[in-house]
Amino acid sequence: MRTTIILDDHLGERLRQEARNRKQSFSSFIAEAGRLALGESGTRASPKTFKLVTFGEGGVLHGVDLDKTGVLLVAEDEEVYRT
Repeated sequence: MRTTIILDDHLGERLRQEARNRKQSFSSFIAEAGRLALGESGTRASPKTFKLVTFGEGGVLHGVDLDKTGVLLVAEDEEVYRT
């Protein structure tokens, strides 16, 4: 799910810094914090690394629009987190 949250500057920077310290994306850090706040035990396994191949013998793969990277990110999130 994509959403927008409003944080005060000081809190937002502290959260971003802690995510960097843990070598996590801001989104995954916030998701983990949310799960902990809701009392869910453990965290989801880290997503497996992947290689995004956008070209081949016939050029760009069907359905891949390199000008719409946000769509690629959403598709990846849906594949990884839809369980």
